[in-house]
Amino acid sequence: DEAAKDIISTKKNLLFDDMVKNLISHPDLDALTRQILLSDIEVSYALTDMTQDFGMMYGIYAVNSDRKIVISNKIFATTLLNHYSAARDIREQLNSSDADAPAYIHDGILDMETVLKRFGQFMQSEYRDEDSDFIERQGRLLFLCFLRPIINGKGNYAVESETRGSRRMDIVVFYGGKEYIIEIKIWRGESYEQKGMNQLAEYLKGKNQTKGYLLSYANLKKSPRKGGLQTVDGVEIYEEIVAYRDRK
Repeated sequence: DEAAKDIISTKKNLLFDDMVKNLISHPDLDALTRQILLSDIEVSYALTDMTQDFGMMYGIYAVNSDRKIVISNKIFATTLLNHYSAARDIREQLNSSDADAPAYIHDGILDMETVLKRFGQFMQSEYRDEDSDFIERQGRLLFLCFLRPIINGKGNYAVESETRGSRRMDIVVFYGGKEYIIEIKIWRGESYEQKGMNQLAEYLKGKNQTKGYLLSYANLKKSPRKGGLQTVDGVEIYEEIVAYRDRK
């Protein structure tokens, strides 16, 4: 973890520079990379797809055992997420947040519940009238933008790629010698969410974690259920539900 943080956060290198330049030079490649990293949509490998071919040639993409396109390694995935979250248009959307406030760190320990609560409050105040397509496209990236100044070089995060096949996006945050597993999902109904809770509990136990976090985006004006801390199959899960508008 320390080595990854050092490579990603403190060392500028030509490999990362070239990767970003290739995305800028090929808008279709950039759009596909955003889709792979930030959406629930899986992309099947197609031998004749020129955009996928560019990504493979540049070393950005790989093909997994299910013949889906994935980012080739976690270092690249985290670097790309940092690149997208540092984009000017995204940063401007967070000008009114208090993401750099000291209230999130207590005795060197990151208070992830407070991070999620404050983020939920920010989203509800700033994006309650936003359309669902924007939230589903940018919601995950906005959370990473909110998170980055909080961990501020003392911590790191990575995408947990093992869960991508199950249409989940898990962020693992490393701070103060602890790991925080956060699942980010779009609300698809009560039964679907309860099934997701059980899957997250099973996943956490497999990682020897006793507590995890769930950030749910609900396309409703009011939360479909009350979030908070609950115990699922012997594991604590704190859920923050961001309800932003009614579906048209």
